Amino acid sequence: MMRPGVSERMMSAGESERALERELVSAGDFVRTNVKRVPIGVRSIDDMLGGGIEVGIITEIYGEGGAGKTNLALMLAKTTITSKGICVYIDSEGLSPERLSQIFNDVDPHLLDNMIIAKANTIEELHNRVIHSLKILKDAEGIKTLIIDSYGMIYRKEMGYQRSPQDILRKSYPLFNTILKNAENLEIAVLITNQVYTDIASDSSSNILSLGGKVLDHIARTRIEIRRLEAYPGYRVAFLVKHRSRPESLKAYFKIVENGVESVYPEDLIEML
Repeated sequence: MMRPGVSERMMSAGESERALERELVSAGDFVRTNVKRVPIGVRSIDDMLGGGIEVGIITEIYGEGGAGKTNLALMLAKTTITSKGICVYIDSEGLSPERLSQIFNDVDPHLLDNMIIAKANTIEELHNRVIHSLKILKDAEGIKTLIIDSYGMIYRKEMGYQRSPQDILRKSYPLFNTILKNAENLEIAVLITNQVYTDIASDSSSNILSLGGKVLDHIARTRIEIRRLEAYPGYRVAFLVKHRSRPESLKAYFKIVENGVESVYPEDLIEML
């Protein structure tokens, strides 16, 4: 006679095996998987990324202050809502209402309700805002984006400027795990902007890293570094530092204008010389 509980354990094991089988996929089916992307709305950058920000992963844009990170984040938010999607924008840097109005000047006012802005000043607030944002996006339809602008500074302010980037990453790791799991399951395009620091241990004084250090490379599947072009005031270059399917040597040029961000191509810069 079978001991009590054995059949239940066998049933549970069988269900687990069937669940595992449902997760298995042939290589043929896998390569036919449609990779979804949300355009930023800046052609040069979207071309570099193969169409835009990839859905289901974390994309990081990092650079020094004033490099254009927030402008690109707002362009992504604009693309989202004009495509009748939902964007949750978590702001820790003090988003300018005037700048948002300039970029969204040509957007149907009714669509502005599809962009939700949440302020986060502390680590606890950031965690709470992310959890609430994921609940909002879970029930949303169409394109869904989550933007955190920015991640690193809020940890640095609260933990102290002398703490190492690795300390900051360890503190934020649980949050990133939550975002990653939900981004894939709920098909959310996640964009995080980040601050930079100079790696003083490097032989090169120009070795700029994002807060969180090289360890963050394992979390963000796409990483973009933004730099000013000193010879061309107002112009920027984006370097593709990491991507799952695009060459890491790619570059994209752009300029910040009154109503947002415009694409620039190398031949345009040559003509300015």
